[in-house]
Amino acid sequence: PPVTFSDYLDLATSQYVVSRCAALNAQYVAQGKWTFERRLKEGESEPFTHPALDVFERVNDEMTGRDLLELTVLHLEYTGNGFWELVRKRPTPKSEAGFLGMKVLVQEVDEETGDCVFRLPRGLKEFRAPVAMIATEIAEIWPLNPGRIVVVPGDKRIIAYKYTVNSKTIVFAPEQILHIKDPDPTNDFYGLSKLRAATRMLVGDQLQEKADNALLRKELTIRDVDAREP
Repeated sequence: PPVTFSDYLDLATSQYVVSRCAALNAQYVAQGKWTFERRLKEGESEPFTHPALDVFERVNDEMTGRDLLELTVLHLEYTGNGFWELVRKRPTPKSEAGFLGMKVLVQEVDEETGDCVFRLPRGLKEFRAPVAMIATEIAEIWPLNPGRIVVVPGDKRIIAYKYTVNSKTIVFAPEQILHIKDPDPTNDFYGLSKLRAATRMLVGDQLQEKADNALLRKELTIRDVDAREP
């Protein structure tokens, strides 16, 4: 039975009915019209704008927002998990940014160490942290293949994501990844694949198909031998 996300992806894409149903769901979501509004009071709202929403028009050099949504839904259908790499704009001096949920003021970026020097809005003490941990506006979004990702759990929360491709492993900080997942009551760090409940049936179908093909090849071989006998 499947034990990794790669196994679930291989199993799903080898089953026509499963892959077709998932594709239809993904296309339906991607083709929808999205509107964002801020609720003011009962029955009243106003259009909601945010720099992050503008990125969805073209999430990266290769994909539109609809492409991103369609692929993400497929990943959720197959594995229960979707991973987005959030590529943020580089911090600039005297600008506002975020750090661990707090608003901070960027003082400078140390090019030698790759650290960002910042302070709190009402403080004078300066702090340092890697640039990757400083939250600025999102510039690009790249979907990551769930079959290549390993979540690194800490005591209570995720502390890193490891992404392996071309025999190289890239370690992402939690702030660099948006992890979308279907709730799994048995797992604190991964989502629940919709295929897990149907795994036994799908694997049984695969084994039956292999057995039928093997039997068919055997019968053809026997008949060919019989036909050549005088």
